[in-house]
Amino acid sequence: MYHKRVVNEYYIGIICVSDKEKAPQERQLLGTRPTDSKGEAVDSKSLAHPTRTVFADKQLLEEIAELTGIEYRVLSKVFVGEEKNLAIDVVKTTVAENPEGTLEEWQRHVLGWAKENGSGEYCTAYWEGYELTYEYNDYLRSIGRL
Repeated sequence: MYHKRVVNEYYIGIICVSDKEKAPQERQLLGTRPTDSKGEAVDSKSLAHPTRTVFADKQLLEEIAELTGIEYRVLSKVFVGEEKNLAIDVVKTTVAENPEGTLEEWQRHVLGWAKENGSGEYCTAYWEGYELTYEYNDYLRSIGRL
């Protein structure tokens, strides 16, 4: 036999709520934000990954070079494999400490900073993976690649 199921509807504000949706809706007061298990507002949390690291890329370094006049080759040497925020902070600090300085002075300062802090190509781990030997060159010659 066919039974009709009656769903009671009522209005909360401008939202129509059925009985199935009534329980969660009643727990939440109008005007409050939904919260997670820790009590933080769900819509105030960032959906982006907070631990994601963004590295300095070619486009960023070209833009910095264009804005400051520091050569791109110097910036790419100093900030290869470094975080984007670090690159921006170092250049900002360099220019802010010596606003009347020349481009060469800024370049020297950035290079000096990289050497002191082991940044970019001046990091000792940067070159550790590359072991160039004559034996490898002989191998390349034997297969006709060199």
